[in-house]
Amino acid sequence: MYEMVYSWAKFVDNDLGKSISKKKIGVTGALLASRKFRVEANSADDVHKAVFTFLNYGKFIDMGVGRGQKIGDVKGNQTIYKETGIKGRKAKKWYSKVIFPEANTLAKLLAENYGIQISNSITESLDDSIILSI
Repeated sequence: MYEMVYSWAKFVDNDLGKSISKKKIGVTGALLASRKFRVEANSADDVHKAVFTFLNYGKFIDMGVGRGQKIGDVKGNQTIYKETGIKGRKAKKWYSKVIFPEANTLAKLLAENYGIQISNSITESLDDSIILSI
């Protein structure tokens, strides 16, 4: 199980890097370089969580907020521009457009894998305990 989740997390981390590059986020490359992930599991390889980390300002970029642009103003950017002529920040969904669909993919993979394991476990149990009398 650990290997499957680790492979998934590595794939997602790679996609996050591609998303940062594609959306041309950052000048210094600090956000791109700050990406890390880890998969936490117990000694029996039962995965507890996958953790993705990056510089905090990456979340602000994803939401289109920061330095004078509050989250409450994001949906009203067009109105603010019409009234003041000042453009607000535009959200660059580099994180949420990748991580949320991929989380659903992981959920499906885990459900399928656990379903197969449970099915095999039940079959093995039945094979060991079925006594046919004729």
